[in-house]
Amino acid sequence: MLLLLHLGSMPKNEKKWGNCALRCCVVAGLAVLTSGNAYAQDGFGSDDKNFGLRLTATSTYDSNLVRASDAEPSVAGFEKDDVRFTPAVVVDITAPFGRQSAFVTGSAGYDFHRSNRQLDRERVALTGGLNLATGQGCSGRVAFDYARQQSDFGDFRRLVRVVNATERRGISLNASCGSIVGLKPSLGYSREEVGNSNVTRQQSDYKSNTITASIGYVRPSFGEASIYGSYRRGTYPDRLTLGSSPVAEKIDVFSGGVSFSRAIGSSLRGTVSVGYSKVDPNLAGVRPYGGVSYSADLAWRPSERLSLSIGASKDVQQSSTLDVSFSIAQNYRVSGSYALGRDIRLNFGASHANRQYRESPLIPLLSSRTGDKTYQLSGGATYTPRGRISFVFDVTGGKRSSGIGQFGYSNFVTSLGVRYGL
Repeated sequence: MLLLLHLGSMPKNEKKWGNCALRCCVVAGLAVLTSGNAYAQDGFGSDDKNFGLRLTATSTYDSNLVRASDAEPSVAGFEKDDVRFTPAVVVDITAPFGRQSAFVTGSAGYDFHRSNRQLDRERVALTGGLNLATGQGCSGRVAFDYARQQSDFGDFRRLVRVVNATERRGISLNASCGSIVGLKPSLGYSREEVGNSNVTRQQSDYKSNTITASIGYVRPSFGEASIYGSYRRGTYPDRLTLGSSPVAEKIDVFSGGVSFSRAIGSSLRGTVSVGYSKVDPNLAGVRPYGGVSYSADLAWRPSERLSLSIGASKDVQQSSTLDVSFSIAQNYRVSGSYALGRDIRLNFGASHANRQYRESPLIPLLSSRTGDKTYQLSGGATYTPRGRISFVFDVTGGKRSSGIGQFGYSNFVTSLGVRYGL
């Protein structure tokens, strides 16, 4: 119904691409079903068979799509606010065979903008792979993932807002051994490649390789305690020093610490880790970093109607849209949902993100910036009547502050969506 109302309110020339969007949705669904990509499910060696396939259509209004600062009345070449229509297919499939299983989860769709037509492009996020298990208490996972969409304008410099698609490709290999009681060693490797389509952004393309290892102790009445360590090499292949023997910018990230997780019944589960991270850049112009890293997540379901989640983290990040070597990111969030009845569920959330930058000496900046802080509040509702159709309404308000005024902005986003399960 929401989709029909949206199409009905369009001018005649816009109804044409609206109908095309529906056809793209069906085509995307066929592509997903034949794709080897997916989103890896929690845990290894799942034997649960699952087949989930949904068609979705979402209309989103953004009051500040180009992330203009409060001092900018307009942005050349773009409309400041816009409506985006996104038809998509969402899949969640697990197919067991013997002790193993294959999985695919993700979405594929296309963004259509009412005003900023130059931003129309695919929106894809897919992951897939295998859950593996042996008879000796060992399990593993092999996963591949792919994502592509228009970059968010929030991390572009004010004078360099461009049409740009960010593409991510990744592979991860993980193995773990152990029984329900006793020692549990694990080992993992992952590779990530992130690129940009616009030549002005390709200096921020990066590749990373990460190796992780841990050994834990598990007991159902106690939980799981682990000691972990990791090493990551991040490279910016298009950021080269001058001279006869150019060198690409790199960072080495060393991390280690302890973690603990425990579930109390079916209503409460928590995980916390505390460690130390050290960053060694290969260029003298980048300040190194060493400091505490942590993460904490608590999920609580006090009743059938109410569920709550709280999280906090601090870690080192790379970014393909920031002209920096790396950032130290702190994130805090709280979210929850409440069922008014069988058909209606309300959701709410709040988050705060604080980033501190280590700038790259190979990128000429118009002005130096040390970091930013972002605050968001959100709320919404999902209506699921009997049958295969559900309706979703969401509202989000955000504000970012920065030491450099041109990087601060505020925006308001509201969306209406319809989902149909096949």
